[in-house]
Amino acid sequence: MERLCSAILRASPGRAAVHPGDIAWWVGWRLLPAGRPGQAFLLWEIRDELVGVAAADEGDLSVFITPTQVDSIAALDFEEAALAWASRDGAPEAVATHPYVHGRGFAKALLTDGLRRFAAAGMTYAIVGVQVGNTPAEALYRSVGFRPDRMLRVYARP
Repeated sequence: MERLCSAILRASPGRAAVHPGDIAWWVGWRLLPAGRPGQAFLLWEIRDELVGVAAADEGDLSVFITPTQVDSIAALDFEEAALAWASRDGAPEAVATHPYVHGRGFAKALLTDGLRRFAAAGMTYAIVGVQVGNTPAEALYRSVGFRPDRMLRVYARP
C-alpha cells in the first residue's frame, strides 16, 4: 500500500491526498478495529499487483488508485465497489461524480434526490464539506439550498 501511495504522490505532486506515512498511521492507530484488520481496507489487484485501495474511517471513504488505472472503467467499478463496501453497515459515505460527467447535471440530480429521500425519512438538517476555493462544488451546493456556515482551517508546517 505504501508503494501505491508513493506512485500516486509522484504522479500528482501537490494534489495527492495520501502520503505513504498515512498507511502506517492508519494501520497502527486509526483504522484497524481490534482483531478485525480486514474491515479497514479494500484492496484492488490486477495480476497480483496492488492498483487500488479504499480506506473507511469514521464515516469517511478514501479511494486511491494507481496513476495507470485512474481513468479506466475498471477504476469506476472499484470506486462503486468501495462505496458499497464502506456502506455495508448502513453508514453514509462521501459521494462524488467522475470527471467524465462534470457539468452535466448528474451531481445536482443525485444531491437533490438524496436530500428528498432524507427529508422523507424525517431528516431536517444536512451538512456538506467543501474545500475553500472549489468553486464548482460551492455553486452546486448553493444551487440546492446550502449556505456557508463554518470554515475549518487545516494548518501544515512546511
